[in-house]
Amino acid sequence: MAQYDDAPSYSFDLPVDRGPSLLSGTPAVLAYAFEFVKTLPSVFAQAANEVLEEHVSESRERLERDDDYQGIAKYYDVVQVEDGEGDGVELDFGFFKVPPNLSHKPLELEVGDAIKPPKAFVRRTIFKKLDDVVEDIGKKVNQHYA
Repeated sequence: MAQYDDAPSYSFDLPVDRGPSLLSGTPAVLAYAFEFVKTLPSVFAQAANEVLEEHVSESRERLERDDDYQGIAKYYDVVQVEDGEGDGVELDFGFFKVPPNLSHKPLELEVGDAIKPPKAFVRRTIFKKLDDVVEDIGKKVNQHYA
């Protein structure tokens, strides 16, 4: 047994410097968590508004480059509406408050007519850009908390 006489002991009787206890950081973690939960709704709303404003601006710029539809570019928007069940809100992408003399243009743009093929602007914009919008909102929220 002499070979074990000089071996280090792993007994609990030895003083071990373990640093601060796990519980010593708990108040700070809880304070951070409470602050995060308290501010997340407003941070998320601000990030969503910024990203949706950028989306609308980019979409309007694309329409302005199209000679046939530049007249309705400023009417493209994303608006918040009550959902049909009354228990929340939804985002509605489309053309709003289009004057009567241009009211045929959004439908023509979306589904086409006898002369012009459909461009499905709103549908394509939603399907192509929605993932980017969601990702950009997440990035802005993360930047706020970084």
